[in-house]
Amino acid sequence: MVTYQLVCMSTQLQTTELPETKRKLVDAGVNLMRSRGFNATTVDDVCAAAGVTKGGFFHYFKSKNNLAAAAVTRFHELKAKQFAEAPFRNLADPLERVFGRLDFAKESSGGNKGLTKGCLIGMFAQELSFINPELRGLCEDRFARIAGDF
Repeated sequence: MVTYQLVCMSTQLQTTELPETKRKLVDAGVNLMRSRGFNATTVDDVCAAAGVTKGGFFHYFKSKNNLAAAAVTRFHELKAKQFAEAPFRNLADPLERVFGRLDFAKESSGGNKGLTKGCLIGMFAQELSFINPELRGLCEDRFARIAGDF
């Protein structure tokens, strides 16, 4: 079992423990759903990318929706940790902190080259907001946390 120390956007310390197999599935889900989207990612794709059997998948998740919810949570926790530890937090001047945060956000999303796969939360909000109220609510909550931290 792997233990992660994570810092939420509100800077409260949380510890999230995921069994190794579940972590592999969630990480594979984050990566695939960021690059392909929710609808174009199958459970078989996730299992293959994680090196886990379909039975292993269903041991941890009832459905792809459950995996997607775990993926949003994991993505947010990891991004929150990056932002909590970012250099802009140490800037004394509030306006400089705002500009520092914006620069950090730009760089963490690939800078001018745009090399990342994008924001999983934003992607789900666009792709699923009208058809999946559970994931819409989860994305709304994470966006509210990000806004609160800002």
